Amino acid sequence: MIPIYQESSDSLQIDEIRSVHFPPHLHKSIELIYVTEGSLVMGVGTDLYEVRRGDLGIVFPNLIHHYQVFSPGTNRHIVLLASPSYFGSYEQILTTFRPLSPVIPADKLHPDIVYALRSLTEINRRDRHVINFRPDEKAAEDPAVIRPSATLVAGNQSVLNHAFLQIILARALPSLTLCNRIDLKQHDIVYQTVAYVSAHYQDDISLGSMADDLGISPYALSRVFSGSFHQNFNHYLNDVRLEHASYRRASAMSH
Repeated sequence: MIPIYQESSDSLQIDEIRSVHFPPHLHKSIELIYVTEGSLVMGVGTDLYEVRRGDLGIVFPNLIHHYQVFSPGTNRHIVLLASPSYFGSYEQILTTFRPLSPVIPADKLHPDIVYALRSLTEINRRDRHVINFRPDEKAAEDPAVIRPSATLVAGNQSVLNHAFLQIILARALPSLTLCNRIDLKQHDIVYQTVAYVSAHYQDDISLGSMADDLGISPYALSRVFSGSFHQNFNHYLNDVRLEHASYRRASAMSH
């Protein structure tokens, strides 16, 4: 999934993909990671958590996170990104608190969550093709045959997306220990750095222009990349752009 900070108001992305390294990023969406094969390491802020097969990782909105893969062999996971319009009555919880540990182990994961994730994956994969249906000649000639419109199919998908995500949140949140989050937007230079790149990675930006926009010195900004991301600005920006390009190619191939 691409690390976009400004998502559309009614966006839900879900797919089962190969687990790979993904650089630090953040967004307004909630992000769910359900490991189906192998394992991965999920970093949230400065903390690292191993997510094994059958575990669920949950990243609340506007928290910096990244992924690394160290396990040999096949590593895969279902990743879901849902924009704030799907939060419903959970919006205050998701934006005010954060999980003390963002991983629900497999033996404590409610089966409704797995069912909902599998269903959402299938629904969204199937409906990408159903919406582009072409009625056969016999159906087109027979007025008694009623074919669903693309609008109706898309509407049904949106209703199911909302319903299943609400089920996931209802089952997952009681399994998490929550604590108050500190609003990092105005105080944390790392947060500002990731947010800026997430919002402007498609633009012609440089370390200097970014430092000017954020009102900090290029030297301080350079230390953020070397100290927190263990790479320089250009490498980090290229990683984000490559992830974006890889996702676009994969998405085009799946269609």
